[in-house]
Amino acid sequence: MTVLDTNLLGTVRCSREAVRLMWRRRAGAIVNIASVSAVMASPGLTSYAASKGGILSLTRSLAAELAGRGIRVNAVVPGMLATGMATHLDARKLARIEERIALGRLGTGDEVARAVLFLASAEAAYILGQALVVDGGLSL
Repeated sequence: MTVLDTNLLGTVRCSREAVRLMWRRRAGAIVNIASVSAVMASPGLTSYAASKGGILSLTRSLAAELAGRGIRVNAVVPGMLATGMATHLDARKLARIEERIALGRLGTGDEVARAVLFLASAEAAYILGQALVVDGGLSL
């Protein structure tokens, strides 16, 4: 349950606090972070995948609830990055994952950050309740 508490309930709590700041202004953008595990099977990561899938559902529901207040809610769905969990993987397993990625490499934190910045920006003013997958083609 720690994974669900941290990933899903942590996102709920952060969103709640963000909405409190945005409510009176009638403007704002929330960008949640999910995972490619939410959109493709992840054997051995069931709780993690469920928590990240919950974030996608939360994103869509909040987007529908808050749009009338001028608050946009979207999500970024990163694939395997050259940080975090990947640093703990055996080199052979990591090579097999890279083979499954259409671009043939792991992503970077900067690539995910640019997607978050885009969704938070005025350039994404008409994007609502969406999940932007940033995975180099892993989930194709």
